Amino acid sequence: MVRMALRGLLARKLRTALTGFAVVIGVAFVAGTFIFTDTINASFTDLFERVSKGVDANVTAKQVVEGDFGGRIQPLPPGTLERVETAAGVEAAEPRFETVVTIFDKDGEPIGGGGPPSIVFSSNEERFDPLTYIEGEPADGPGEVTLDQATADRHGFRVGDTLRIAGRAPVAEYEITAITKLGDQKSLGIVSMNMPLAEVQQLAREPGAITEVVAAAEGGTSPEQLKASIGRALGDTAVVRTGAEQADESAADITESLGFLKIGLLVFAGVAVLVGGFLIFNTFAVTVAQRSREFALLRTLGASRRQVLNSVIAETLLIGFVASVLGILAGLVLAPALRSLLASFGIELPSTGTVVAPRTIVVGLAVGMIATLVSGLVPARRATQVEPVEAMRDAATPGTRRVSRKRLLGSAAVIAIGLLALLGGLFGGAGGSAAASLLGLGMVVMIFGTALLAPVLVRPLARLIGTPLERIQGLPGRLARENAERQPQRTAITASALMIGLALVVFTAIFAAGLSGSIDKVIDEQFSRTALIVTHDDGFSPVPSDVAEELATVEGVDVVSPMRFDQANVKGGGDAVPASGVDPATITRVFQPELEQGSPQVLGELRDDQLLADDAWAESHGFALGDRLAVTTPKGTRLEYELAGTYNNQVGVLGSIVVTNASMTKDWNQPDDAFILVAGQGEAERLEQAATASLADFPVAKAQTLAQFKDAQADQVNQLLGLVFALLALSVIVALLGIVNTLALAVHERTRELGLLRAVGMSKRQVRRMVRAESVITALIGAVLGLVLGVVFAVIVSRPLADEGFVLTFPIVTLVLLTLGAAVAGVLAAIPPARRASRVDVLRAVTTE
Repeated sequence: MVRMALRGLLARKLRTALTGFAVVIGVAFVAGTFIFTDTINASFTDLFERVSKGVDANVTAKQVVEGDFGGRIQPLPPGTLERVETAAGVEAAEPRFETVVTIFDKDGEPIGGGGPPSIVFSSNEERFDPLTYIEGEPADGPGEVTLDQATADRHGFRVGDTLRIAGRAPVAEYEITAITKLGDQKSLGIVSMNMPLAEVQQLAREPGAITEVVAAAEGGTSPEQLKASIGRALGDTAVVRTGAEQADESAADITESLGFLKIGLLVFAGVAVLVGGFLIFNTFAVTVAQRSREFALLRTLGASRRQVLNSVIAETLLIGFVASVLGILAGLVLAPALRSLLASFGIELPSTGTVVAPRTIVVGLAVGMIATLVSGLVPARRATQVEPVEAMRDAATPGTRRVSRKRLLGSAAVIAIGLLALLGGLFGGAGGSAAASLLGLGMVVMIFGTALLAPVLVRPLARLIGTPLERIQGLPGRLARENAERQPQRTAITASALMIGLALVVFTAIFAAGLSGSIDKVIDEQFSRTALIVTHDDGFSPVPSDVAEELATVEGVDVVSPMRFDQANVKGGGDAVPASGVDPATITRVFQPELEQGSPQVLGELRDDQLLADDAWAESHGFALGDRLAVTTPKGTRLEYELAGTYNNQVGVLGSIVVTNASMTKDWNQPDDAFILVAGQGEAERLEQAATASLADFPVAKAQTLAQFKDAQADQVNQLLGLVFALLALSVIVALLGIVNTLALAVHERTRELGLLRAVGMSKRQVRRMVRAESVITALIGAVLGLVLGVVFAVIVSRPLADEGFVLTFPIVTLVLLTLGAAVAGVLAAIPPARRASRVDVLRAVTTE
């Protein structure tokens, strides 16, 4: 039976290849994701180990508020360096400081906007210096800087060139003294530069500040002993680690921060596997139906049901194994492709060599073989139900069967279970990953429920879609419609594979449109008095506080109101709570949030010992007006703020709490402005031109009218949307391969029918048109189901967000284009089967048994 299974697969090479390709795609995505993320993690570990060259002990400040990766690094307490230098066992110690900056290319355009940050590190003594200088010398004097090789090559910088850098201080020019790399890597995955410590401190406007101290041990002192000695000298004022521990900690922080990337890619991999499962199921279902005479003959010759079952299962497992192996190999190609895809969206990550962990191979094989086995199990059981008497009949596939009430009830129950899981994730009180898991589970279950219901919908949808084709094409269009209706189960499964990808694309498109519309609505309602919004050029970094002072001198400007952002720990309210800072004297003249509790004047009269809170956040944590909230700031200061009012936080414009800018500066160590609101006289466009001209020394600051700001936010949403569409494209491709496979099987199945049609006068062109029309009908059925399901998902998920200002928006043009795209894809998918159908030999076809 195993040999027979092997022969059967070899006899149907094309069918086997198309079936296995679906598995290859899914497994490749899974394996590629693991290889990509494991390689990135190993690369960062290697790079941080190189950064720790010569370091036996490392001292960093306690980060009281563990916020998101990339947050502001708090400096060490004064006197830390001196205490480290005098600790027992220390041979040498070096202070370090780093700050995020913006650099500009030779055309004056910012480098890395929206991508990896640009960071300036203080230069190191030779014993602590991990860099390799491929040309030039270290920067050791005023106005000097080194630049990583990747950035230099990309933008054409050489030793001796001038590099413009802007930090908190106005933009200044520095001479490039060297091009560097770290080990064999051209960069750390960021734009990295080095200059003397005093120069870095000047860029950051933090004279005397240091963020790190590294130390080397005297002979006979181990790193662990040095760590203990420095720990005793510093007490609990700082965190002390060995150099190796610090490298591991830094790599772990990166790994944790990039965890969302692995989860996101695995989700898309799961979608591809799910779509592939539909293709496999359909292929085996048709194959079993077409081989009914073969199975009946086997039963007549003495094969048991179990042997027939084992034969089909052997085929599925063999396809799954071979395809999984090929998928893992394809993952080796896909991993660098994923890296390139992310790099095209500004997310550039280092790679020191491909890492294929045993876990990747095990998971890849398991995913492929299990998906194949599960998808082929039902058709395999169906093969055992073939009776020996079938051997006496002509081979034929079963026709249309009446849809049972059991199927209707079953699909309704599955959809209801999925809906309950979806609603549980939205309203069940679960948070974080638990809520996301429930949402994902609910969507998947609803997709399966819709797929179960799809055969019921095939006939009405085929008539709806096929009627216009019938009027245009005549007989070929009618035959195409009837062919789609003839096997509703097969048509439904093929269409469902396409439905999955399109449902997620539609959901994403609607959600992105709603997000853009919500932002526009809030800007129009709450920023109506604002003429300009000044942000960092990259859209998310803070701007120096000097920018607000400069804007105040611009002719026509009446109000300049900076807003700040940071995070803090709130007792009873959680850690890393997002917070906004405002200037009470000016904020109400440019911004009108929707206040829920407290005096109407509470925002303009806010004191340094008071705060406002997001009404939903305050209610969920049991805070009421007049309560004293214990807040620990990033600086480590513990304060009590009086809750003076609450607001409806529309689309997250504000943080969960709001304090004054004065408190942010004094108690939070946050002097930078997230963005600046400007009001003035005259047209906004002229005011924007005047503001831009006045900010020549601060090119990182970008003045925008409200219309320009809304366009910029939409561009960011669309960029993310493009990345999601690119990742979902693989699942759509798999679904289109399913259409090719199903049509190819149908052409083989209807060889005699096609011959008879040719014999009674149908031309080759009409045959091709018939097959193409059937493909278009199938694709459009999938598109309709996907559109409906995507809209349902978007409506349900958006409802809890309505109170937070989310406006459900349907991008009609995008939805129409997706539908037309499905029709075009159907035509393209039908090209190979249509050509094969038109080449059927009439005489051989009519004699086929």
